[in-house]
Amino acid sequence: MSADKKSFPYILVVSLCANMLMMGAVGGMWLKTQDSQERPDRDRPRIERRMGGPIEERVARTAMEDLPREERREFRRKLGMEWRSARELRREMEEIRTRISAAMAADTYSAETVEQIFGELRAKEDEVRARFHDSLSEYLSELSNEDRLKLLERAEQRQERRFERRDGDRDRRGPPPPRPDGFGPREHGPPPRD
Repeated sequence: MSADKKSFPYILVVSLCANMLMMGAVGGMWLKTQDSQERPDRDRPRIERRMGGPIEERVARTAMEDLPREERREFRRKLGMEWRSARELRREMEEIRTRISAAMAADTYSAETVEQIFGELRAKEDEVRARFHDSLSEYLSELSNEDRLKLLERAEQRQERRFERRDGDRDRRGPPPPRPDGFGPREHGPPPRD
């Protein structure tokens, strides 16, 4: 390996993954809103999701699942409006990521330049988070104290159940093993247990 080759930029990958997770969470909430508006009379089965992450994300996900239909629609509508209003901000974030990539691939690498551009990206990420936090805070202020506390309690209960399931499922069997060629389950299932 020659001395002028650079090592793989792990911090960029970690940062991009974190950004995509945050954008995916907000985008998923918005898309779910669109789905429920297209088919409002469809009763969705309750799917117990593994709810991790920061408390604000757990509360928002719990609201998406547990609030009464009209309140849930209003909450989703507000988040969707916020997602659409942040379109320009998300575009700017993508431009910054392109600049980061270019700075990392430059013939003469400058750590200061990359750090400065990462700082710009963090500022934009903070703006996205602040918008989400403001929307959630505003919505929670419209709930009664009792409803707000119930929502928080349900979010915490889901987190506890998640940990219980994770710790209690150690003996649960997983999917069947792959075929010898590595694709799909075996034709006749796994070998019998002794």
